Amino acid sequence: MNHQDNFPPPFRLDQWLVSPALNRISGPDGDIQIEPRVMRVLLVLAENPGQVATRLGLLDEVWGDTVVGEEILTRAISELRRVFGDSAREPRFIETIRNHGYRLITDVVPVSSSPDPGPPVAEPPAVAPAKEVDPGGRSWIRYIVIGAALVLLAVLGPRLVNKYSSDRGGARTSGPPTAIPLTSYPGREQYPALSPDGSRVAFAWAGPAGDNIDIYIKQRNSESALRLTDDPLWAAWPTWSPDGQTVAFVQGTMTGCSICVVASLGGTVRPLKDVEGWVEGLDWSPDGTRLVYSAPEGRAGNQGLFELTIGDFKVRPLAMERPDPAGDFQPRYSPDGGTLAWIGLDQAGRTGLFLAPAEGGEGHALVRGLAELQGLAWDADGRSLVYAGAPAGQFDLWRVNVRGGEPVWIPTPGDFAWNPTIARQTGDLVYEEVQVDQDLWRIRIVGRDPWELETGPFIKSTRWEYEADFHPDGRRVVFVSARSGQPELWLADRDGGNLRKLTSLAAAAVSNPRWSPQGDRIAFNAIVDGRPEIMVIGERGGEPLVTAGGNEPRIFSGWCADGAHLLIGADLGEGWQIFRQDPEGGPIVRLTSTGGLTALESPSGGELYFTMPGLAGIWRQELKEGRLEGEPLLIVPGLMPQDSRNWRLVTEMGTVTKIAWIMRIQDSSFLMFYDPAAGDSDFFTELPGLAGSGLALAPDGDEIIYARTENMAGDLMLLEGPRP
Repeated sequence: MNHQDNFPPPFRLDQWLVSPALNRISGPDGDIQIEPRVMRVLLVLAENPGQVATRLGLLDEVWGDTVVGEEILTRAISELRRVFGDSAREPRFIETIRNHGYRLITDVVPVSSSPDPGPPVAEPPAVAPAKEVDPGGRSWIRYIVIGAALVLLAVLGPRLVNKYSSDRGGARTSGPPTAIPLTSYPGREQYPALSPDGSRVAFAWAGPAGDNIDIYIKQRNSESALRLTDDPLWAAWPTWSPDGQTVAFVQGTMTGCSICVVASLGGTVRPLKDVEGWVEGLDWSPDGTRLVYSAPEGRAGNQGLFELTIGDFKVRPLAMERPDPAGDFQPRYSPDGGTLAWIGLDQAGRTGLFLAPAEGGEGHALVRGLAELQGLAWDADGRSLVYAGAPAGQFDLWRVNVRGGEPVWIPTPGDFAWNPTIARQTGDLVYEEVQVDQDLWRIRIVGRDPWELETGPFIKSTRWEYEADFHPDGRRVVFVSARSGQPELWLADRDGGNLRKLTSLAAAAVSNPRWSPQGDRIAFNAIVDGRPEIMVIGERGGEPLVTAGGNEPRIFSGWCADGAHLLIGADLGEGWQIFRQDPEGGPIVRLTSTGGLTALESPSGGELYFTMPGLAGIWRQELKEGRLEGEPLLIVPGLMPQDSRNWRLVTEMGTVTKIAWIMRIQDSSFLMFYDPAAGDSDFFTELPGLAGSGLALAPDGDEIIYARTENMAGDLMLLEGPRP
């Protein structure tokens, strides 16, 4: 984002007071004035203390379209170090990350400029008028895609693109689509929320300049948008008070999020509750006394549901009981306030739609076993729910009765329908119509002294491609594509040519294809009729072998070194552990006892590398004669749980020489290499647009393939409810 016009309030760095609006830093020796661009470099670093800001990112944020060399950034960093009395060799404030960028390594302490505003009042305060924006005829530059939709994309992996087959998962209604555009602004309008009377819609948008995501309101009969927020950080998840006078929303902060309220006609933004980590869903109770939201349970915990009482600001966790929970998202109150609906995730990566009493209790699965869900809303009468689901790839809208039964497809034009919202008084429905382009890209090493990389598309189409794996000889690649209308396995030569389809499954989802060490078979995960399956297919295709399994959740992650067994993560009653399984039958043998989700063996079979459910990191443990010895050792602490499949072993002569893994910083992703000999990780390159999982490395180490999202845009569409 550009910091030229929006300055955060003063904050402290150790004994120094930073006043951004004054370009002043005050310390033991008095006030020091610094150049505006030097201050903006400090602000970018202070937005996410402890996280790396790349040199190119800093140049883009601070100098924008001005053509400058990297030496100007070096000078700015040197100036800040001079002011703070800091040292590059032994930093206390700004650390240099070699060949990468910089990070602020001291705490950012906000300086309070006003007392606690207290609880919101019914009458909106008298304030300066909000800004009104007419986006017509103006161009946009860029916008930042932030929020739970993309967190879920990362966690859940593949996104596919064809309509749901009529013989699976739900009945279709007849008749042509009747949705009409409600917005047509540049970029993407996100997280729509209809006012109770259906006359207005609140949403998050990057604005006509595409420079910052704020909350806007649009009247149904007007083209202009009323801007409610003006914070340099992002905003998301607006929700209306029952009387339509106030909008609550989630505001990004330097340390996480803040739940805030603002008058729907514009006014002062009033923070209610600061939250560490992402808030992924927010809703206002029908009686106006509570807000429910999804947030991490502790610093590294799964997403859970919490209730915030508006009168006294007390927070209460909602104990929603259900089997194998890995996260609860996007809660929604029923119209009478007695029931909560939400999206639940399990450790196998499947999502479901759950119901429970609003005060907490045992959850009832209404829809489950899907590849994923993104958004839900109660119908005005409270008898059914509308949700955006991808039971066979494309996100469509579905309606299901809360008493159970077969979901019914709601016809909509376009490729993706996300985040429905329904006006409680009129039954009008608004949703996001999103366009996404995702392809496979490759990075080639074309020079090593000095390093020289070449980046470009490997496979491109108008459909989705993702999750690739190189053959052991490096001459072929298997990947997942929906170019035939359904997600299937495809083969291509290393140059991306000679494509041929390997499977004809018509499954709901296909993911994580991995060649056996001998290169004669491919194992992969699939979701068929709502059940997760592990399948094995020969290199020439044919009917896949479905491995023996029960009703317990299980996922395939890699082949054992012997090429005859699979490594799977499964919960067979004792929590998620790593098992060895013969795909053609025979006993399933447990390997881990401390927990496990995905795993790979060293080529010699003497070491097991694995991740644990809900925890960041990669562990290593000795493996002798099929049994683990000693205690697991955490070797790569930076791998996040959503990237549990985004890592690979790099081997030479049967020895693990490196581990490739993904490091995420805000909305950027970086390829890192862990060196076991040095016990540390080095930065390799940024992976712009990284989508989901499926990192692939060529056996010779000279090529990397990953799934990349090129564009994401969309508008809000309206389906009018029944009229008397």
